[in-house]
Formats: sequence, C-alpha cells, structure tokens
Amino acid sequence: MSDTVIKEWAAAHATRLSLRSVAVVVAATSMLLVGCSSEPEDRTSPTVGSTEPDTTEASEAPEVPPTSAPAPTSAPAPTSELEGTWRAGPLSLEDTEATIRRYGLGRYVQDYRENAPFFGDDTMLTLTIEHGAWDLYGESGGGQPVPIDYNAEYEIDGESVVFHHSDGSNTYRWQVHNDTLILHFVRSTLPGYRGIPDEVFQRALYMTEVFSRQR
Repeated sequence: MSDTVIKEWAAAHATRLSLRSVAVVVAATSMLLVGCSSEPEDRTSPTVGSTEPDTTEASEAPEVPPTSAPAPTSAPAPTSELEGTWRAGPLSLEDTEATIRRYGLGRYVQDYRENAPFFGDDTMLTLTIEHGAWDLYGESGGGQPVPIDYNAEYEIDGESVVFHHSDGSNTYRWQVHNDTLILHFVRSTLPGYRGIPDEVFQRALYMTEVFSRQR
C-alpha cells in the first residue's frame, strides 16, 4: 500500500471520527506506513525446509595414469659364460700336429695327418654352444663351413663341461677371460677312429688355438 492511498483513506473518514478515533486512526496509519515502507523480503532467500540446487562444482575424478604396455620379451640370456659362438684360427695341419706331439701323442701324428678332420693352412674353427647343442665347424680355403664335431648335447657343471655323442662323451675344463675361451681336455669315452684315440682329435681341434667370442 502506497502513502497516497493511505492519506486519501484518512481524509475521507476525518469528519466522522472523534479525537480518540482520530488518534486511533493516526496510530493505525502510522503502523501501516511503517509496514508498507519496509523493504520486501528477499524472495531469492530459501525458506526453511526448501532445497536449493547445489551449485558447487562436482569434484573431478582422480586422473588414472595410462597403463604402460608390457615390455617386449627378449631372447633368454645364456646361463653360463661358456655358452655362445666362438672362433679359433686360422690354423694349419702342422699347428695341430705340434699340439699332438706336445701332449705326448707323437706316435699318432702320421695316422692323424692321413685322417685329419680338415685340410689347408688357413682353417677357421667355429664352435657354437647354445640351446643344449655343441657343434664345431671348419672353414678351409674360403669354402663353406664343414661339420667336424657336431650333433652333441652338453652339460655344464661349474668349470667342467661334458658333451655327449650317441657312442660316448668328452669332458673338458673351461675358462673364459676377456671373451677368450680356453679348453682343457680331461677324458673321452668315445671309441677311436682307425686306430687313433679320440683324445688325439680332441686335443688337435680344441687345444691348438684359443677361441674368441663372436656373440
């Protein structure tokens, strides 16, 4: 209710009121004026029991780090320093004959020369010891590798290695130092070849030159 309406309402009723009535009217009018002049309540304020929409931003979910892909598996590493590929040479028949004599087996040199497992003066020996297989190949005169002592299965026990053929085995002690392999013949249970003990061939092939690691 505005101030103008209240004043008009009071003037129309002025002649009918006594002084007391006038006082009452004045008091009532004053109360009306106070009530009408006060500012209206904030209609945006929530009433008791009302619910307001939650304007608080929802907390962000923790960022989950991406799962890394599993690392590719590589080939299994050798279980012994002895395993790998080794090369020795070049060596000649004369070199291997000198080795045979050095170990007191000179009486077999002539027979060995006629039955030597390789020929030429520039033979390279390649020895692979891996995946349970022991294979020795020779390359002479730039030709293709020729199998010499192959299709054997080996067992490593500390500093000893035994490689087995179907008809016997050979035992060696071995040392690896700075990628150099040294083999020491221990014994053989293989039968001889044309009257030549297998020890002769073993010492000639594995103890004439040291082997160098290739991989």
